[in-house]
Amino acid sequence: MSFLIQSVLNDALLAIDDPAGRNVAPAEQLSFYNRTARKVAKRLNVIEYEAFYDHVQNTDLYKLPSDCKTVRKMFATLTPTDTYSYWELDEIFEDEHAGLTNRQTASSDPRKYFMRQEYFQIYPAPATTIERGGKMVYWGLPPDSLNPSIDLAPFPDIVREILTEGVIIHLLKRMTRLEEAMSRAQEWEASMTQDRDVMEDRSRDRRPNLRARNRFNSYYDGQV
Repeated sequence: MSFLIQSVLNDALLAIDDPAGRNVAPAEQLSFYNRTARKVAKRLNVIEYEAFYDHVQNTDLYKLPSDCKTVRKMFATLTPTDTYSYWELDEIFEDEHAGLTNRQTASSDPRKYFMRQEYFQIYPAPATTIERGGKMVYWGLPPDSLNPSIDLAPFPDIVREILTEGVIIHLLKRMTRLEEAMSRAQEWEASMTQDRDVMEDRSRDRRPNLRARNRFNSYYDGQV
């Protein structure tokens, strides 16, 4: 369930005994939320996106979305109008990719992908141009909020307290309550580490070696 970003700011201001926000300007409050949100999203896999991209004939190199942190899965299809036609690509690594391509790009139905810093490559390169021929699922970063009174946080509700605490720490620093801010920051970092599995994994299966696969397959079984 989504929640208003303003509610996070209100809870944080209440926690520092400044419910009216007299000591910190609204623009600063919002910047503290945006900075906290990006840090939490970098540390925890809690914002999942699905994106489509066009396959271009004989082109194997594509740019990652600007908000992409980690790609979870890649898919391809020849008939994008059929939701069930996407097949999953296997991830390969630099040495495997080099061995497959031997500095030449084959053209056929894509079966594998290779991640780079800001790009990814698929192999073989698509033999034809297909709009929305590729699909990816990835962990990403949140967009900056511009209007907290109407913007919804793109986080699951389970992360709300973590966000609030991060904003509190920024507010305390701004008010030069440094000792309190440092103490809370240490607890905040520890709580993110301690509760990572609970916040990231919505499955009841707690087996680490199966958790990621089970979480993904439960959503996509029979759909791709």
